[in-house]
Amino acid sequence: MIALVGPPGSGKSTVGRAVAARLELPFVDHDAVVAERHGEISGIVLDDPSRLPALLAETLEELRGADIVLAVGSAALDDPRSAEALRDAVVVHLSADLAHTFPRSDLHRPQPPGLVSARQLWARMLAEREAAYRSVADHAVEVGDMTVEEVVDAVLVLLPAGGPAGLG
Repeated sequence: MIALVGPPGSGKSTVGRAVAARLELPFVDHDAVVAERHGEISGIVLDDPSRLPALLAETLEELRGADIVLAVGSAALDDPRSAEALRDAVVVHLSADLAHTFPRSDLHRPQPPGLVSARQLWARMLAEREAAYRSVADHAVEVGDMTVEEVVDAVLVLLPAGGPAGLG
């Protein structure tokens, strides 16, 4: 398994699809699997935010060892079982900062003045999860202003010689 971790907006799904295509492996969007089984992610978060990391961890445990490219749900690492489920994978952290991820969120639109800034919440989420992403990653790619193809090339260079299951 090649697992891509990182914050929302870092390109996990887009890069994951392209890496999978290049390696001729199936691509799995972790959030999509959870949504298919349990309902939309946004609904899970609104109903019971603490439930999402557990659902993501359970799904990771089921996928463990599969020959796939996986875009890991960004909240998965909020559950310690996820790190264990990723132990045998090649984990690449797609590192992206506030300037690159926030514009890709639905929160960047002008909002009425309030007590909480969406940008501040996003920055806090990035800071809180960064250590978790780094702790499970075998490698990191700072995506910055790179194109999708440049990120894909950077990920592929990090894979073991011969790639997964002799591909590469």
